[in-house]
This record gives sequence, C-alpha cells and structure tokens, in this order.
Amino acid sequence: MRITVERIILAGLIVIYLLLLMPYINQLKSLPSPLYGGDYYHQLGQIYHMYESSPLEWFSTSNGLGERPAYFPIYGILVTIFGKIFGLEPFYAMVYFNFIALPLSALIAFMVMKEVLKSEPLGLIGIILFFTNYGFPIFKYTEFTKWIATPLFFYFLYKFYEKVNMKNAVLLGLAYGMMGLSHSTGFVFATFAVIAVGGYILWKGRELDAKITENKKNIALAWLLGFVIAQIYWFGPIFIYHGNNELKSNIWSLPDYGNFDYALRAGWEMFSGIFLNFASILAGIKSLVILCGVYLIVSRRAWEENAFAITLFAVSFALTYSYFLTMPLFGNNFAPSYCADLYLNFSALLVGVSGIKEIFERYEKSKMIIYGAIALLAILSIMEITSILKANESSRWFGAGKEELPVYLKQMQEWVLKNTNVNDVILSNNEISFAVNGLTGRKVVVSRRAHNDAFMQDFDDREIDAAVIFYGNDDRKRMELLKKYNVKYVYYEAGWYSLEFYFDKNGKLVGYSDPLMVVYSEEKESELKKYGIKYFKTRGWLDPAVRGLDVRMYDVLIVSPENYDNSGYGPWNDGLDKYLEKVWSYEQNGRVYAALYEVSEV
Repeated sequence: MRITVERIILAGLIVIYLLLLMPYINQLKSLPSPLYGGDYYHQLGQIYHMYESSPLEWFSTSNGLGERPAYFPIYGILVTIFGKIFGLEPFYAMVYFNFIALPLSALIAFMVMKEVLKSEPLGLIGIILFFTNYGFPIFKYTEFTKWIATPLFFYFLYKFYEKVNMKNAVLLGLAYGMMGLSHSTGFVFATFAVIAVGGYILWKGRELDAKITENKKNIALAWLLGFVIAQIYWFGPIFIYHGNNELKSNIWSLPDYGNFDYALRAGWEMFSGIFLNFASILAGIKSLVILCGVYLIVSRRAWEENAFAITLFAVSFALTYSYFLTMPLFGNNFAPSYCADLYLNFSALLVGVSGIKEIFERYEKSKMIIYGAIALLAILSIMEITSILKANESSRWFGAGKEELPVYLKQMQEWVLKNTNVNDVILSNNEISFAVNGLTGRKVVVSRRAHNDAFMQDFDDREIDAAVIFYGNDDRKRMELLKKYNVKYVYYEAGWYSLEFYFDKNGKLVGYSDPLMVVYSEEKESELKKYGIKYFKTRGWLDPAVRGLDVRMYDVLIVSPENYDNSGYGPWNDGLDKYLEKVWSYEQNGRVYAALYEVSEV
C-alpha cells in the first residue's frame, strides 16, 4: 500500500481521536442510558440474546419468542462476534467495540471521499468535516448505521457507478443487503439509491448498445442480491403485512409530522442543521463548504462530473422531506429526522466537497496552503471533539454510567444468567420487563411500546393479557394465558408503582408514566370489563419518553392503580400467588426490594 502524507495525517488523527475517547470510555461501569426505557439497554438485551443463542436465532428479537427485533441486527451481530473473539461480557463488548468502530468509520469515509473526489487531500478534509457531528462512543444500531453502514454503502455504490461489472455488482448487493439489516430507513434509502444510480447509468449509456444489456444485468444483480439479503428481516413486513406497520411507532414516538405547523418547523430545523449550522467554528466551515459547493455546481452547471454525489443528495433530500406528501396521502412517514441525520448529512457534505474541488485544484501545487488548511481543520476538529466529550461527561446519563448497577439488579442479573435459559419468559410490568430484558436478554410478555417491532400485530393484546394475569378475576383465564406465553417467572421490584404512575405526597394520582395501556376501542374496553380489571379512559401519549405539544395524542385505556393489591407477593391479585414459588429475592431491613418467582406447572 502506498504511503502518502495524507494517509499519515489520517492515521495520526485516528490515533488522537482514540486517545481522546479512551479515558471517556474507561470511566464507564454501566451504560450511559436510563436502565428503564433507555435505548442502550435494549441494545444490550439484544446482544445478551445473541451471546446465548445460535447464529440462526440472531435475526430474531430478544423481547419475545418467534418475533422480529425492534433493533436491526447487524450492529448486535458484529458486537457479539467481537465480544466472543476477545472473551468479553456483552457490556464490555459494546464499550470496547468503539476502538474498532471509530477507526473503521474514519477509514471508510476517507475511502468514499477519496474515490469520488479523486483527491486524498480533499478526502481528508471531507472526513474531518464528517466528524463534525461527532457521535462516539456508539452503543446502538442507529449510530452504527450513520458512522459505518452508510459510508460503506456509498463506497460500494460509487465503485459500481465507476465501473459496472459483476464483481462490483455483487459487492454493492452485499452492501445494500447490509443496509437493509442495519436500519429500517436504511433499506428504504438504499433501495431508492440503487434504483436512482442504476437509472442514471442506463440513461448515460443509452446510446452504447453493446453495453446497455450488460449494464442492465449487473444493475439487476446488485438490486436483486441486496433485496434478497434484506428479506431476512423484510419478508414479513413486505409480503405478509404489506407495509402495514401496525404499531405505528414512527408516528407516536416522534413529533407529529402530520401537523403542518410542526412539519414546516421541523423541515427548516433539519435544513438549517446541515446547511446553516454555525453552532461551532468547524460546523460553520462545514455548512459554508456545502453551500459553496452547491452554488459552484449550479452556477457552472457541473452536473455530469458530479452526477453521483448529486443523485445521492437528491434521493436523501427527497426521502427526508417526503413526509409533506406521505403524511396527508398515507398517514405515514420514513422517520424524517433519521433520514436527515443518516443520509442527507453525508450526501450534502459529498456534494459540497465535490463542488469546491475546482477551487481546491487551483492551489493543489501549493502544498503549504493545502496542508495548512488541513492542519487548521484537524486542530479545530480535535478541539471540538475534546469539548463535546467534556460536555458529555457532565451529562446526567454519563454520570449514571460511571456508577455500578444497583446491588439488587446486579444480583438479579447474575442469578437469571446462571439459572435460566435465554428463551425463558419473564413477566412483569412494562418498564421492569424492559430492564430485565436489557440486563439478561430473557424474553418478556410486555415491554416499553417503542422497543418492539414496528410490524408487531398484537402489542395491545399482550397489554390486556398481562393485565388479566395480574389483576383479573378469572383463574381459568389466568392459567390459560400463563400457558399461552409460556411464562416461567414473575418478577417484582419495589419501584413497580412509580414506574407506572406519578403520585403526589398525599398519594393522589397526578399522572402516568408507562402503565399497562391500550389504544381505545370498544372491544378492548369490553375485554377489560369482562375480567373485572379497573381502568380509566383518557387522552394521552403512548411513549413516556416522547411527550409535548408537537407529539400526537390518542384515546387510551389505562389499567388503573386501583388494581394494586399488596396483601400477597406483589401488587397483583392474590389469585396469581398460588402458582408462584420464590426462587430469589433481595431484602434489606425486612423489606423486599426485588423478588423473582418461578411459575409452577399450571
């Protein structure tokens, strides 16, 4: 491999970035995320599931038996393989995987910029500006998609664009398939990107009869291979559910893009965040480069020489702002904020740097100016990343990550990992089930609504069934449901009540967090009444973490705290206790803080 000044600078930057990251990461004793409902813990649960499952089950969820995952699997698979190779526990595998992810991201982004721009100095400038939106350490599939999967897809798409042959078609197909298994929006973006770039290739070579048939075959091969690989996840959503994402988590777990006032504000915020971002010196330089590049391409009508970058920019821009059409027509969207962050951000930078290439080439022979500009940007980048990491260290959740898990949770985790099977099902309320799953990868009946497969068809049914098991008056139905979900354990924590509802100092109910809850329908209300479950109807939000004036509200039925009965093992109906045998508990000063009960044969 040829050694150049630019590559030496890149290697030096990567080393410095890692040295900045190392002391930050080494402080962590747990994940910098809420244990109850935090994204990183759901990701950890998926990795625990993979650690103890066969590779054939890695594409299923850690949440429940036989379901698809809420979090796409590629990141979890790579962390699992990394952890297994180095003998790391899942938590440490997630943490130390960053020492591979960061240099890999920088190298791939450099390769993309270098190949497209045919200039290593410009490639170096491009990756420094890409790292302006610094996102390390990464602990989640979304971050992995932004920093690794997307640049890798861009790279192989460009190699195919540059030279259409079978080898590049296969590599592109693999990268496309990887995008489809990395993020939900990744499949949509990659599909349109392959079609758009393939269409441009055919249009450009329309007069070359000898080539057009071969090009069609290779474009079809790339698309077909990627599409088939993506079916590991997407077969059900496309061919069984026909795109009906029943859970609609992209609607209620994000602000309401169907509200035209918010849609306009959000559109401007996404636009200005990329094109007019002057929050820091480096961010301002990045925005100016993008604006200058766009202006120069338009003013010089330099469409053909920048066709690749322009095509990807057009696809990502159209996908990001498609909600102006899809919301009024179909009541759905492609998660615009994710599209802007994952795809529009990188493609806009590619267009910007492509556009200023002509200016750059005027000074290419003046190495002092070129390397001076690179050195200045590198210094600004190091200063900015240092500032970002320091700000992160003072955040609430990084502070939590510097602490060990509470003793009772650590002991529960150890007991469950040692004494249960990865496919054993544990029943608790939504938030506690989420935490148990995150710490062990064990299956649960219910969990936080947003952390389930968007195409899950029976979430509300599960909420009602859990309510019947806990609070219902029909023992026969309770037994039937315990068997239906193959429940092996019931888990209780003292925080059960506060994780569902908010009470004032006088014990009066003043709000709800994440109780058992369903979207209103007469059938669901009848089911609750049938089994004697107390409930109340209100209008409210579905996600405890996403609330506010811009978030859509629904008519909901909430299982009431009036059902709580503390005369037995937990807050549930004593009728459940006869099926339970305590196998583990954490007690202090005579108070039970947590307990795990095994369900006897029913």
